[in-house]
Amino acid sequence: MRTIAATLALAVVMAAVLARADANAIPTLQRTIQDPAFRFTISVPTTWQVVTSNRDPVVEARSPVPAGQTPSTVDVIVRDMRAALSPESCVRQAETVMRYVIPSFKTLSESPKTIGGLPAYSHAYTWLTRGGEERRSLQVCVTIGNRAFVVIGTTGNTPDQVRHDMPTLTHIIETLHPNPFSPEPDILGPASHNQ
Repeated sequence: MRTIAATLALAVVMAAVLARADANAIPTLQRTIQDPAFRFTISVPTTWQVVTSNRDPVVEARSPVPAGQTPSTVDVIVRDMRAALSPESCVRQAETVMRYVIPSFKTLSESPKTIGGLPAYSHAYTWLTRGGEERRSLQVCVTIGNRAFVVIGTTGNTPDQVRHDMPTLTHIIETLHPNPFSPEPDILGPASHNQ
């Protein structure tokens, strides 16, 4: 009887561990999104809503959520600057713009990293929406010459949302693949479209 009871107890513990692991798992079914101007690709879960455009943000991806809740999001912005800049300089310029849009944000961490085989720089921060909801974002800049790719993943700043959503947002950001041979800005393709 002890063996059966011990086996059942182990099965219950393993089921709980697997359920927790599944809750934090990164979705495996992904679809690749192509920038309309062929400057990059990025992959998102198949359940997410995606809008692409020739204007910034070039990609807007939103997670499915129950009614009344705020989705997690990933936005991609592409800017052609007047001069070449480093990924860290890109983050600094983005912070300057953020001060006008998000007057109150708190930096959690910053660090260099690699995205799509290229040097990148990340900036994690929390901020408040106009409605007072606390959000957490991870912003990553990748640069190729004077072209800057800024990817921002955002979710709610509750322990459950951060634990559940940040691994997925980080994974999406890490699938960014800039195209170093993309067309010049004056020969971009047709107007925006939805996917």
